[in-house]
Amino acid sequence: MKTLPFPRISYPFTYGMNPHTAAVDVYTINWAVKYDLIENEAMLARYRQMQLNALVGRLYYSAGFQALRLLADYNFLFFIMDDRCDAVPRGQKKVYWEGNTARLTAVMDQHKRVFRGEGHPFEVAFSDAWERTQHAADAEWRSWFAATIREYFHACIWEAGNLDAGTPPTLEKYLAMRPYIAAAPFNVCAITYAENIRLPYEVYRHPVVRQLMHLPARIVCWVNDLFSLRKEQQAGDMHNLVLVLQQERGLSMEAAMEAAACIHAEDMAQYLRLEQQLPVLDKATGKELARYLTYLRAMISGNLEWSTVDTNRYYC
Repeated sequence: MKTLPFPRISYPFTYGMNPHTAAVDVYTINWAVKYDLIENEAMLARYRQMQLNALVGRLYYSAGFQALRLLADYNFLFFIMDDRCDAVPRGQKKVYWEGNTARLTAVMDQHKRVFRGEGHPFEVAFSDAWERTQHAADAEWRSWFAATIREYFHACIWEAGNLDAGTPPTLEKYLAMRPYIAAAPFNVCAITYAENIRLPYEVYRHPVVRQLMHLPARIVCWVNDLFSLRKEQQAGDMHNLVLVLQQERGLSMEAAMEAAACIHAEDMAQYLRLEQQLPVLDKATGKELARYLTYLRAMISGNLEWSTVDTNRYYC
């Protein structure tokens, strides 16, 4: 396969790694083993090399230990669920995700605790994380958090249906759905809990703030698509911005990579413009909003740094 020049991506900000990351990684790996998410030593070694929790450590760079651990557990579970789907034969992927969705949304809807031996390992692990979530933040935040999980499951079902049918997504639909496939809105929501942000919920609903929350969720996906391009090509998976652009616009692979990089750059430029158009707020609220935006920036830069420095996920 021809090696193509990788578009240059950089950001004018960086925030480093959460000091609790290494300790959280030990707990999360043990949690995954305890709930049978990791089945053997080879799988354990593979996930250790991927450094999945380093991503959480970069996104929530100043979160406390317990908050970081909870979010690391959720993200680890979502990564494993996604990886297991890769091994499911075409024609059965949608059923796989529909089954997972039914089991896990039942945990949320019924507030039930599922113990080992009583359900699927995904269900058991998720119910443990969900139980701990009930002590996090307030009821409105928990409702928002649950909605992002449902959006993630819905997007995975949509993607799986396309794979089963061998139907590539249109560019318009892919641009709309990609952040949800990556559970990026989940991480945008989680910032509020992880970093103890104290903002009235009407601030999150302001049109400018909503767009500022949405753009990082897109930006991290375009970066991930550039890094994961080779893996998705080899798997015959068209759910990649470069491959969608190539097919819909009739581009060469190199031109499609440049077009994807342009979409990323446009989103980044729009994000920086919108930071200068914030609503007028009282001093304390404005200061808290500025703090929230710092963590949105950390989501953007942390994802790139994880991809280039920490993980081998795109190469193994």
